[in-house]
Amino acid sequence: MSAVTDGARDPYARFWEQLAEVRRRNPLTNFLVAPDEATPGSGVPPSYVYEANTMLAREADMHRILPHARARVDDSRVPGLRKLTVENGTHIPTEVGRLNAAAQRDEPARLRRSMVTPNHLVSIAPVNLCPAGEPRAVPPVTPLWPDPQPTRTGEGISVFVIDTGFQEDFARGHPMLAGVRVLPDEEPRVPLDPDGLIKEYSGHGTFIAGVLRSAAAGVEVTVSSALQNAGTLLEEDLGGLILSRLEDEAGGPGKPWPHIISLSAGATSLDNQELMGLAPLLDRLATDQRGTVLIAAAGNDGTSQNLFWPAASAPGHPGVISVGALRRDGRGRACFSNHGDWVTVFTYGEDVINLFRPGQYAYQHDSYTACRYYHPPLYPYCGCVTPIHKGNVVTFDGRAQWSGTSFATPFVAGMVAAHMTRIGEMSDARRAAWDLLDRCATTIRDEADQEVLRVLR
Repeated sequence: MSAVTDGARDPYARFWEQLAEVRRRNPLTNFLVAPDEATPGSGVPPSYVYEANTMLAREADMHRILPHARARVDDSRVPGLRKLTVENGTHIPTEVGRLNAAAQRDEPARLRRSMVTPNHLVSIAPVNLCPAGEPRAVPPVTPLWPDPQPTRTGEGISVFVIDTGFQEDFARGHPMLAGVRVLPDEEPRVPLDPDGLIKEYSGHGTFIAGVLRSAAAGVEVTVSSALQNAGTLLEEDLGGLILSRLEDEAGGPGKPWPHIISLSAGATSLDNQELMGLAPLLDRLATDQRGTVLIAAAGNDGTSQNLFWPAASAPGHPGVISVGALRRDGRGRACFSNHGDWVTVFTYGEDVINLFRPGQYAYQHDSYTACRYYHPPLYPYCGCVTPIHKGNVVTFDGRAQWSGTSFATPFVAGMVAAHMTRIGEMSDARRAAWDLLDRCATTIRDEADQEVLRVLR
């Protein structure tokens, strides 16, 4: 991937603007950016964001780590993990490398694995820290797209959405959103800022619930507001929260989890390693016999090189399906979509039209004069060049057009739910998901570069 600049403008300006908002919404946490050379205006691409002074380690590895650690060891929110806190000023990537090397010194090379990792920041989009674009207003009579399915498919199938929350006040007037649940003990997100403008990210979870119901009108949807702080949460907090919420939703340990988990979030990481904070969840999905499947967004960095977790766990993991975004004409991937052999399937994720609360919104970012991801661009109508300027105020009237792998993900989750009712498989979503891919997915060659993509439409 080659970044395209607008003259002297920092090609990563959007990242730094969003990171400032993340820090403002989370004043008690010190977020740092790797590599160290990535600073505002430097032009150096950010790789990942992590929490200062903390690391994560598996409880089972602590006997190897403790003799070399200069840290306070605390319990983690995630079963089977420990949190290591070090002194201010400790360079976390360096300390992670030192501890891993020391703890693995006597291990055969073929058995070595990361025992210590940073505590990465998970976001509803990867390094760009935002969906592929900001929502755009469309007239209230604009048809939803992809087209809603006319039947009550998906009835009896439960989908758990981890996102920015759900706007019950807005949803009351929309039959398509009837019955969507929010977790009763989670604080509802205030959708407007002090000036009465719609907050950035507000409506992301509601939009996703609408996409789910477009694909499977009868599906039972529960939306968590875990990511309400600028669409982000540290991996340890997210991993612990998902596990506890799944048990709560199931009615206690040992009870069936929701059929499908829809997660339009993830993170890039140090050395492309998996997120330790989500590892216990993935272990449960791999070994649990109840058939829950995780449908996870592949991310919006337009690359095949930087893995996006937990979507990147999909190869070889029966309980994870990673979803990339097709461009709106379906003839290739969207320029922003991550891709590569770790992306399971692609579906529509560019210029999706669905429900969005009425009100005024001030754009937070400028658009670009060229594609942010490729030069020359993959296709002529790239959304990067939509004429949007920071500070412009637009009025929404119940619908929006939005792009991102965030929105391809619930479309696949809905298709899995619909397929479960169609084939009469009401218990094992994992089996139904792979059956859907085997029966209904097709293969295309991307019109732009001939990359082979598996697609669902």
